[in-house]
Amino acid sequence: MFVIEPGLLNRIAEEVSEVAPSPVELLNAINVRDSQIEAIAHLFQAELDGGGIAETLYTESLMQVLVVHLLRHYCTLQPKIQSREENLPSPRLQSVLDYIHSYLDQPLHLAELAAVASMSQYHFCRLFKQSIGVAPYQYVLQQRMEKSKELLHQGKYTIAEVSLLVGCADQSRFAKHFKRHFGVTPSAVLNKKLP
Repeated sequence: MFVIEPGLLNRIAEEVSEVAPSPVELLNAINVRDSQIEAIAHLFQAELDGGGIAETLYTESLMQVLVVHLLRHYCTLQPKIQSREENLPSPRLQSVLDYIHSYLDQPLHLAELAAVASMSQYHFCRLFKQSIGVAPYQYVLQQRMEKSKELLHQGKYTIAEVSLLVGCADQSRFAKHFKRHFGVTPSAVLNKKLP
């Protein structure tokens, strides 16, 4: 079951339509199956079950996707969702990238990254992906994996220490993501069996 605060619906409706709509009201849709909502729910459940090292950003991104879907398909007055093709301005993008690299060992949130870029979360996610080619959570995960590989190559840290240094308190989750990203285990890199 999803419980969505009405204020969140109103805020995202305002962000995506760039006008201040009246309070958002969702249609009653009892006994309706929606494959997109089911897919989003499965992604949420998988994240809750398995977790990840970009989990906060990922779940916040999923929430954005869910709310925009609800606005498009289940809103009494559907806001016109803007979809311009543009990139995040270079100075703002660089500020966000610098911020991410400075805090790779910390949980990162969409709200803080959007604040660094001085824009709404919805527009930040859209423009970041347009500029970089991947969603913010994917970029953070990629950077954490690259940083972890670099730290493992140095040979100064254990796998558990590297895991913490890239923002993952669970070493087994870290190892799973590392193997998925590079195709090898962290210990293989630490033991210098692979480049």
